[in-house]
Amino acid sequence: MAWLLAKAADTLKKAQDQLQDAEFIQKLGEVDIVQKAKDAAKEVATAANKVSESVQAEYRRTFEELDCQIFQVRPDLMIMEYPSLQTIERLAKRLNAAHAQKMLIFNLSEEPYESGKFEGEVLDLPLNGLELPPLKDLLQLCLSAQQWLATDQENVVVVHGREGFARAAAFAGCFQAFRGQGTPKDGR
Repeated sequence: MAWLLAKAADTLKKAQDQLQDAEFIQKLGEVDIVQKAKDAAKEVATAANKVSESVQAEYRRTFEELDCQIFQVRPDLMIMEYPSLQTIERLAKRLNAAHAQKMLIFNLSEEPYESGKFEGEVLDLPLNGLELPPLKDLLQLCLSAQQWLATDQENVVVVHGREGFARAAAFAGCFQAFRGQGTPKDGR
């Protein structure tokens, strides 16, 4: 589809170039008609390019980026959406391609899923209905994540909750503070 639209845009561009050719203009004789044709060709080419760019962006999002949400907080810390039945295959494919055997996933959702799809360790963390783990448990999670990252510089920590990103973002913020890494405003 994108190729077809790109081909149409190229054809329209060639037609526009022909209209700018001086000999072609002399053959048509009337400059007013030629100018209108030039303007129309430009508009059609612009519209075709916009459609082509939109289709290409949708293609990249759906097939190359696999239409799943993974946010990189730091090079070694990521937050992902909950791996539901609809998204687990895409999330696993994307993470496995980039971080196979190098990822530690913290499941803060309190919901089990097919963790075997991920080529890395998945830790299910019971929160007993709390929004965040108790401080003692949070400190233990931070220590575990820090130890995991220290074993190999290619290791990454991925964290997710169930609904939205509140639990994962809260953990990521606590972990950043634990590591002594401030916010971008702090310049660190």
